[in-house]
Amino acid sequence: VLDPNPQPLEQVLARDVTTTTQAAAGPTTHFTYSVEGGTLGTLSALRLTIVADFLNNTGVDRTFTIDVLYGATTIFQAAQVNTANAARRAIRVDVILGANGATNAQIASGQVTVGGVNSASGVAVVTAQDLTAVNNTIAEDSTTAKTLLMQVTLSATDANLVFRTFTATLEVM
Repeated sequence: VLDPNPQPLEQVLARDVTTTTQAAAGPTTHFTYSVEGGTLGTLSALRLTIVADFLNNTGVDRTFTIDVLYGATTIFQAAQVNTANAARRAIRVDVILGANGATNAQIASGQVTVGGVNSASGVAVVTAQDLTAVNNTIAEDSTTAKTLLMQVTLSATDANLVFRTFTATLEVM
C-alpha cells in the first residue's frame, strides 16, 4: 500500500546523549520514550539507533542481553557471550518498528553489531559479530501512547563488567 500523503522522509522524535553506565546485573533501562498514539498509523515506521560499548574484564566469559520493547511486547532481543578482555568492544543497536498495514499490527527488524576486542577505539576490526532478528507477530494498539525502551541485562554484577550507552536516536519514517 502506498501512502497517498507521504510525510518528510525522517523526523527525529528523541535524541539522548546522556551516557548511561551499567555494572549491575539489571535489567537497566538505557533509553525510553513515550510514542504518541497515532505516530505509527498504518504505514509509518520508527527507527532506534544506539551507540554503546561493552567491557568484560572479569576474567571469565560474560553475557549481555539487549531487549527493545514497544508497549508490553519485546520487539527485539539479542544476547551475546563475550570473552574476557581489558579492551572495550563497540556496540551498535539498530531497530526498526514498522506499521504492518493496520494500527494493531507491526513488524520489527533489529540488529546488534558487536565489534571485536578494542573496537571501541575507533578502529574497525574484522571479528565483529551481527545479531539479527525479525519479529512479525507484534499486535500493539498504536492509536494510544506506548513506551518504546531499550534495556540491558548483564550476567553478573561486577565493576569490571560494564555496558555504556552514549547516544540514542529515535526517528519516525
